[in-house]
Amino acid sequence: MNKNFYLLIFLLPIFSCSNYTLHTGTEYQKSITNIPLVPHQHNVDVYFNNDQPTQPYYKVKMIDASGPSNASYEALLNTLKQEAAAAGLDGVLLLGKQQAVWYNNISESRTIRDTTINIERQEANAYQIISAVGLKYAGNINYLDTIVKSTIVDIYEDGKARKLEVLFDYYGNLLNATDKNAAQFYADDIAPFDIRKHDAASVSGWEYSYDEFNRVFSFRISNTLEVVASAMIERSSSGRINAVQYKIKDPVSKRSIRYTLHCIYNLADRLMEKQLFNKNKLLWVEKINYHENTIAGCSRYNTVGETERLVFKADNYFFSQTDLPKPIDGVPVGIVK
Repeated sequence: MNKNFYLLIFLLPIFSCSNYTLHTGTEYQKSITNIPLVPHQHNVDVYFNNDQPTQPYYKVKMIDASGPSNASYEALLNTLKQEAAAAGLDGVLLLGKQQAVWYNNISESRTIRDTTINIERQEANAYQIISAVGLKYAGNINYLDTIVKSTIVDIYEDGKARKLEVLFDYYGNLLNATDKNAAQFYADDIAPFDIRKHDAASVSGWEYSYDEFNRVFSFRISNTLEVVASAMIERSSSGRINAVQYKIKDPVSKRSIRYTLHCIYNLADRLMEKQLFNKNKLLWVEKINYHENTIAGCSRYNTVGETERLVFKADNYFFSQTDLPKPIDGVPVGIVK
């Protein structure tokens, strides 16, 4: 099912209407030190003036919080700490607090001597904003072994195997654009059916939409002329993904072909298998392998009658502490820099 999706991620979609959001792959990039963060609920440390952490740390990105013009400094700090924890930061180095104003455009109709006129005006609203540099302690980055750094794929054709390697950044974005074969294979055969990434709206070049009224989550990819693939997720009452309905345009006939991806879970509610159907015909089965709670890889099989033929085997490799840049040394207690 080669649809050349890899080429599409470099083309600006023209079908990005207001209810679809394009994932460009830059959404999670950090402004100071680009390291991955995971939200947490533990306390966030606050550093004033020349204070510094006592342990190795990274300056990661700018962060701010706002509140009403009459909000206390304590309230602003608490809001900032909540924002920092949600972003996965361990500390904030305060830069300052300032007053600001935002303007709300207001359109009014007024009647003067039997004549109705429209008046446009702006309403000024004061608020406060507190800014800081977000910090991450090096010792708290203990989740790198859950983030895929590369996937090595063995593709089986005519009894022979060829090996491809696909590289990713911390956020699952494809890196190895120089290896066109590997990137093309990933974009055509793996990415469209990576339902966990799609559920997180995090596959580069794809657009995502959530219809709150109908509770429908959908995604699609377009070229400069048309939508070439779209999908809609079907969930159980508990929110688990049961199936995904696809419409993929055939590049030769230009017809949209419907596919259904069924998800099979074990008793522990772990996704174990994906099955792709065209109408009632089973096209392939993908069996998922785990290492502890992390997906270690998968194997996909074509089905011919009751016979399964191995199409490819993919193994994931993960980031480690050695992939991080050198942190800033902490300042021992009692020493002032």
